[in-house]
Amino acid sequence: MAGVQDGQVQLATRNGSDARRWFPELVQGLAQLRGGPHILDGEVRVLDEHGVSDFNRLQDRARQRCFYPECDPVVFCAFDLLAINGRSIIGLPVQLTCPLSLYQLK
Repeated sequence: MAGVQDGQVQLATRNGSDARRWFPELVQGLAQLRGGPHILDGEVRVLDEHGVSDFNRLQDRARQRCFYPECDPVVFCAFDLLAINGRSIIGLPVQLTCPLSLYQLK
């Protein structure tokens, strides 16, 4: 789960651990989102040379609990936007939330 507000990023694992130090490249990318607070639910993944998620390589990276030279790069695959500019959009129809999300997060 990721939270973003005015360039400040919170990145938490499923059990609530702070993952910002583990995946600084995600923090850097998410910090580019304007405004906030925004809350995004998603998964961190390592993609292979064909763009396919490789769970074993993600586990190898996550076990280190830090960024290290020559580690596999990760991506954040957001699959749900829970709040945008501090407003919960949980329960709104996807026909409303998808265009709103794209407009607000540009």
